[in-house]
Amino acid sequence: MQAKCSIKGFSTYEKAKNSQQASNLIVSLTFLTLVEKLGASSTFLLYAFASVASWLFAYYFVAETKGRALEQIEAFWRARHRIYQTARQIS
Repeated sequence: MQAKCSIKGFSTYEKAKNSQQASNLIVSLTFLTLVEKLGASSTFLLYAFASVASWLFAYYFVAETKGRALEQIEAFWRARHRIYQTARQIS
């Protein structure tokens, strides 16, 4: 039986929602100016590049958490943090 535990702060859903809203705000504030300065096709190309860059970041740097318990995820991040701390001390 898996133990219940609570996490203080924002839930993953809230972080995702806030990230989406921030992205929407940035697009809303910059779209007309970019279309005026760069043209429509260049503006959409710029947004497409930002989308691909975001996807690559998530693919390579965000750990998969599906099917894992919170304790397993926490242990993964703690181990990863120790590796980076050790690497910093060596260099």
